[in-house]
Amino acid sequence: VFRADYPQEDEFALSNVSPYSYYHFMYFPREYRLFYQRFVRFQVPDQIRKAWKKDYLKLVKKSLLNTGGRRAVLKNPVNTGRLDILRELFPEARFLYLYRNPVVVFLSTRRFFRALFPTIQLQKLPDEELTELILDVYENLLKDYLEKRSALPPNRLYELRFEDFERRPLEELERLYTHLELEGFEAARPRFARYLERQKSYRKNRYTIARKDLERVLQRWGFALEAWKYTVPEEVEVIP
Repeated sequence: VFRADYPQEDEFALSNVSPYSYYHFMYFPREYRLFYQRFVRFQVPDQIRKAWKKDYLKLVKKSLLNTGGRRAVLKNPVNTGRLDILRELFPEARFLYLYRNPVVVFLSTRRFFRALFPTIQLQKLPDEELTELILDVYENLLKDYLEKRSALPPNRLYELRFEDFERRPLEELERLYTHLELEGFEAARPRFARYLERQKSYRKNRYTIARKDLERVLQRWGFALEAWKYTVPEEVEVIP
């Protein structure tokens, strides 16, 4: 269930106020490579790069005003590939990279895009092209991230395995606070605990994957499975 006052990815807000957002690719999905080149890697004229930084900074400042000037917490999958430009804007920022089994990422993303794209796209995208889009974007995001993360000081980046967070959320949150040198965990612990209690009835989606699709994922994203030490999850059913 979504409500207007719920937190959401800042890239959606950016796409509503600026022409310089990667998420505009959702209207023109066949042009996704161009949007990635422009607004993730910023292979654009300097004035467009500066305009993006201005628009993004304005968005963050507005969010801080809305919350009384507290720390901005931004959740944006596209920022996985933007570490360099984000550090230019926010040199003291901390980064959390929450990673998950790439096979599940593929299936979850495809389910989401299959539901979303028909409602907003201005170009028809056959399912085969959608699969290629997902494979290509994630491959580029991960390669860009792995290349850029070494520039971050150790206390500015924390990588958290989703399955560990799922099994022991409070313990992993405490480790996150400690590693990133954030204050206030003990004060926030009761709120975290109450939220977790409300999520106990949540049930994750179950997935099946065609063998040919699995082979493509393993071929294209094998480097990611190796980097994060994943195999094909047992709960995913592989069908002929």
